[in-house]
Amino acid sequence: MVRQLRDEGVAIVMISHRMSEMLDISDRFTVLRDSKFIDTSPRAGVTEDWLIERMVLNKPKKGIRLEKSTEKPELVLEVKAMTDRGGAFQDISFNLYKGEIVGLAGLAGAGRTELVEAIVGLHPRKSGDVVVAGQTIGHSTRATMNAGVALVPDDRREKSTIHDMSIRDNLLLAVHGRPQKQRSKKSEEKIVSDWVSKFKIKMSNPYAPISSLSGGNQQKVVIARCLETKPKVLILDEATRGIDLGAKAEIYQILRELAAEGLAILVVSSELSEIFEISDRVLVMHAGDLTADLDRSNIEESDVVSAATGAKK
Repeated sequence: MVRQLRDEGVAIVMISHRMSEMLDISDRFTVLRDSKFIDTSPRAGVTEDWLIERMVLNKPKKGIRLEKSTEKPELVLEVKAMTDRGGAFQDISFNLYKGEIVGLAGLAGAGRTELVEAIVGLHPRKSGDVVVAGQTIGHSTRATMNAGVALVPDDRREKSTIHDMSIRDNLLLAVHGRPQKQRSKKSEEKIVSDWVSKFKIKMSNPYAPISSLSGGNQQKVVIARCLETKPKVLILDEATRGIDLGAKAEIYQILRELAAEGLAILVVSSELSEIFEISDRVLVMHAGDLTADLDRSNIEESDVVSAATGAKK
């Protein structure tokens, strides 16, 4: 339809984060970043790397991951023979170690979201245990948070943010939920200011509604809120869905730095390129089963696809 309208003489401006779609249909490209013009080019001069370089403002770097220590890793999270009540997954077991980023891949309906929500108490378990730093924890979200597990949910608008609430108050939600002595407004302002600076959150002021932020900056607020609980384990479910390449690169860098500081991180993603970009190890689910646990250094995308489609167990 778009091509037909173009052929009929209609001028069309398309705005999208989907590079394959844009490369397939566009005659000319213009790249904006942070409301500034970066570059423009006819289609003949544009490749995926050309776009990435201008959207991220540096050369695309493939597969950069943290260097692993030669010391024996410290076990932080154990999921033992977990099955849910709704039939989304069954008999799932895996470990997560200090300072590693583990990707969780699989097709839609594989049970990944239900699994991570069951770990943090948002989805009912039928059987199995979650062990954090050697301690078996209860099924409630409060028990999970107190044990040091935080989740960035898969739906930013419906599950992660209160859109009519300010950026400041969204970030402080976890602080207000903790049973600690009353904090002064000054101390809360410092918490917000520190995270805004650390994560380079772009905003007009902290009292603006969170809906005024871009998707990437909203997600940074959600991640900051999770980190303010001082977790041992951070789980992110489709954390970069619907955000631009520049914001994705910034979030990847944040995750690498957090892992370098010792945080254990589990990343659920439907994008294989993302899984390969940041993971040290890759778990794969198919139809509710864990079908693979793969070292990132020894696998190809075809290995993950095979496990995700049930072709290899």
